Amino acid sequence: MFIGAGYAWGGDVALGYIATILAIFTVYVRAAAKIAGSPDEFCGPMAKQHRMLVITIACLYSVIVPRSWQIFHLDGLDVGIISLALTLIIAGCVITVVPRYKRIRIIPRPLRIKLIVGEPLNFAATPNNREGWSQTARNLGSRVGELAAR
Repeated sequence: MFIGAGYAWGGDVALGYIATILAIFTVYVRAAAKIAGSPDEFCGPMAKQHRMLVITIACLYSVIVPRSWQIFHLDGLDVGIISLALTLIIAGCVITVVPRYKRIRIIPRPLRIKLIVGEPLNFAATPNNREGWSQTARNLGSRVGELAAR
């Protein structure tokens, strides 16, 4: 969506790509926190709903007002409303990633894992046919049950 906005009137292609990459990175940080055990958090000044609001307002503004009002002239610099929205999204994504990253760092990590390994099993004498395979499955099942009971 942001790449397309970069190609729009008053947009900038580079800003569109940068906004897209940072939006994906913002989602990546949230997903990494979720995998690490954190609950889903849609916090920060430029979470998905905020990014969509900014670009929607910019698009609605572009539809409603004449084209001459969509470019702002600031000390010799011409800035389109879409470029302004993409810049706001870029800055917001950078600011949003910081608190999300801090939350990942304070997530409690799992405690020690106790791994129990039983005696090695030898299946050299077991025949390589259906009956032998069934015997192996039964043997493994009983051994796993014994390990689980420890």
